[in-house]
Amino acid sequence: TWHKGLPIGAAIACLLPFGVQFSTGLGAPARVLTSQGVAFALHLWKIPAISTEDIILLDTGVAHVDNPCSGLKSMWTGTLFLLAATWLERRQIGVRWLTVCIANLGLLAIANTSRVIVLVVLTYILKQPLLAEMMHVPLGLMGFLMASAVAWGLLRGVPHQRNLENLETRSSPRSTVKALFITTASIL
Repeated sequence: TWHKGLPIGAAIACLLPFGVQFSTGLGAPARVLTSQGVAFALHLWKIPAISTEDIILLDTGVAHVDNPCSGLKSMWTGTLFLLAATWLERRQIGVRWLTVCIANLGLLAIANTSRVIVLVVLTYILKQPLLAEMMHVPLGLMGFLMASAVAWGLLRGVPHQRNLENLETRSSPRSTVKALFITTASIL
């Protein structure tokens, strides 16, 4: 079933409209949740911050959580990565896989929120907006790669597909080639 449904699932995942309209629909709630998470984390560190919608009010300034900070694109790309890794590793989709998928989305959300926290602290607490601007993309990329690596490691705990085990033993490609392909695909 998984093998037959893969093209349909991949087409749906690739064709989801992640344009302005889609980001506006799901992006607004995602930005609100991100800003509330950042304000909560800053409050734990005794930094006064209040989240109102997608704006974080600080004593030292006002931080706007913009469209790129919603984390939707990294969640979409991370889901595509997980689907590709599932297909390459010939893992079975079931409850364990769903748990890995939820963990992947959670890790990507945590990575995005952590990135926004670092950027807010650099810009408004440490007064280093140039450094924050330089760190914006690398922090997002590092968070995405770390979350994807953990998700790939968790995927190893998902059992192989039962109906392809004989085929797998006859023509088993080397795992290093798979690892290289998945790493290259995630970097791209």
